[in-house]
Amino acid sequence: MQLADHHAFALRARFLAGRIVCTSIQ
Repeated sequence: MQLADHHAFALRARFLAGRIVCTSIQ
């Protein structure tokens, strides 16, 4: 796995996790 792909996946996972938390709070 390339570092760039891993970094993009981490950012995407963090973004999705943030959306899930926001929607669960509302």
